Amino acid sequence: MSYTAWHVRDMNFPSVIYHHFGAPKFWIIVPQAFATRLINLFKAEVPDYYEKCEAAETHKNILAFPQILKAANPPIPFICIKQCVGQYVVTFPGAYHMVLNSGYNVCEGLNFSVDRWTRKYAKKERKCTCDLKPKPEDDVSLSFKIE
Repeated sequence: MSYTAWHVRDMNFPSVIYHHFGAPKFWIIVPQAFATRLINLFKAEVPDYYEKCEAAETHKNILAFPQILKAANPPIPFICIKQCVGQYVVTFPGAYHMVLNSGYNVCEGLNFSVDRWTRKYAKKERKCTCDLKPKPEDDVSLSFKIE
């Protein structure tokens, strides 16, 4: 099993993700209207992370599963989606999400936008600029043979 950190798509754009083959993906999505509440929850729970990085929520060491979102005061609205082969998931501009992969899979994502969304959301992107996030040169290189 693998997972992503909480994040929005690049430039806060909406996206469409198609599941080509493999194990299901499980999505937890918080609408953009509640993004500030999600970030404030993280800041309250792990304030020391935010002293080191203004976008600490984009690090994989911050996990918030549905039980935590439900227990927040007030609760943070979210949806859970199980994405299987042949299905699409669409994320809306600025929606925070994390994904749990239940095994190997191949999915394809595409960001898209219209002028109105670009003007409204693109300038609000939160990016990690700290030294805590792995750098590209630290990535593991994988090679495999497809038969």
